[in-house]
Amino acid sequence: MCSEQPNRTRFVFYSKSADRAPGRGAHEILSSTTSQDKKQYSKLAEETHWRRVLSNFDESVEFEYAMRNAPNCVWKFKSIESAYQAEKIAIADIKKAELFQTYSAEKAKRMHKIAHLTPERLKQWGATSASIMEAIARAKYGVPPFYKDASSIKAPVVSKKLTLSSLTKCQRILVLTGDAELVHLVTRRGSPSHLVRFEHLEKIRSILLKAI
Repeated sequence: MCSEQPNRTRFVFYSKSADRAPGRGAHEILSSTTSQDKKQYSKLAEETHWRRVLSNFDESVEFEYAMRNAPNCVWKFKSIESAYQAEKIAIADIKKAELFQTYSAEKAKRMHKIAHLTPERLKQWGATSASIMEAIARAKYGVPPFYKDASSIKAPVVSKKLTLSSLTKCQRILVLTGDAELVHLVTRRGSPSHLVRFEHLEKIRSILLKAI
């Protein structure tokens, strides 16, 4: 669920978000409507369908990801969604999970029950899915899942100094969201939609911002 923080900008996105100016999307909030605050997101407004790029279904960049549930396997995926569903399936069947490398995000979502997970395996997935989601997102955005030293896991670093012009499209869009809350609109057929804050994306964004 998502709890609103007063006086903080919020951007809301999902795979079919409309291409509207920052702050004009459904459920969005701009901390202020002054011309200065609008200028802060002027470059973001120039990016076509920037909200969709923030979603798990974005396929703007392929990326390699070291699987947790398929030991010693580094696979290439088209989207975060494809990698996420592959991790879930790999708990039960690694061969079937490998197929998700070729799946679009939409197909990966449809095939998420290609293998049966026992109650015990579903419990395992529930306990690890959040950390796996962050690890996959780090792979897409080029932020290694390592830290400066073993005693401080709060100081992850990128491997080199970055400039705004050197960023990939997805990295650039994430950085241009500034310090806004990033919230995913979850929609399921037959169920009411709801908002989920993607704090893992905000964490990755802060790492990229510090490296610029």
